Amino acid sequence: MNETKPKKVVGRNVAVALGIICIILIALTAYFTITGISAQNSYNNLQNKYNQLQNQNNQLQNIVSLTNFTVWANDQIISQPSALITYGNSSYVYWTESVSYAGYISITILSSTNNLTWAAVVYNYPIINSPSTRYYAYDVNYNNIADIGTNGTAYLPVLPCSSISVEVGNGNLQSGWVDKVTIVYYY
Repeated sequence: MNETKPKKVVGRNVAVALGIICIILIALTAYFTITGISAQNSYNNLQNKYNQLQNQNNQLQNIVSLTNFTVWANDQIISQPSALITYGNSSYVYWTESVSYAGYISITILSSTNNLTWAAVVYNYPIINSPSTRYYAYDVNYNNIADIGTNGTAYLPVLPCSSISVEVGNGNLQSGWVDKVTIVYYY
């Protein structure tokens, strides 16, 4: 009993239908591959933008919490002759800087040879016809001086300003002085 089984032949319509389905599957695969790449690029761009905004937010949080700082003078040695010789009743050294954000300035004096050392922060905007106050910013009279002595630190507040002076001076009318100064702006 040798029986031959009839061969099943796929009709022409079925072959065409399978060909169309294959073409559609290839097209869909290509479409989703391209769309997936585009979606990945969009995701990456959004992630980069998010990271930039997060960094900017962190920087602004640091400013609000006054954790950023810039050193303006680091253990700088300064000396002046006696106040009688130079400026009448006081002599001083100053640094002119700009302040971008509200904050404070730390002025540290180490190893002063004078116990009458003082520090000040003044704005470089003179008030006309006002002998009692030297400078101002934002219509606020500002004359902030701190006595430091032979060593110590003064913390003086500042407002944003294009030009302020940080001064370290000698109130001793008889002799000169030598100081070691560190100035840091916190913002």
